[in-house]
Amino acid sequence: MMAVVSTLSVCAQEVNPSDGTSLIVWHKDGTQIILNLSEKPKISYVGETVKIESTELIEFEFAAIKKMSYGPDPLTSINEQKSSNEKPFRFEDTGMTFLPSDKDLHVKAIMLNGVVLKEFVVKKGEITTMTFDSLPASICLINVNGVTYKIKIK
Repeated sequence: MMAVVSTLSVCAQEVNPSDGTSLIVWHKDGTQIILNLSEKPKISYVGETVKIESTELIEFEFAAIKKMSYGPDPLTSINEQKSSNEKPFRFEDTGMTFLPSDKDLHVKAIMLNGVVLKEFVVKKGEITTMTFDSLPASICLINVNGVTYKIKIK
């Protein structure tokens, strides 16, 4: 069996600018800028620059931005996506091997219709393999400590 993986990031929130919304820009150096907006911003990418236009025009260097979020609560954010070398697992011929971690890994395999196929905990520092033999050929969601990966099981 083979699997293809991608990180799933979902943001579904309707926002009304009159509610006192904010656009938060996190920079890779750890700083953040909170822009309190009275109207919905227009965000465009021009060359190496991100332009944010609302009541005024603000520009940022694209390469310096880690993530952005828009909403009524400054704590709301779009989860940053992890690069492939940061995944807590690797694919084997017949499944996925969860690698040693500095914390317990809570793992759930979920069908797109919400049915939980498997659920288990990989203890801190341990290695565990989840085989695909008992899983149906389909698209499946693998949730590891709150981060969801979409995989295709063939």
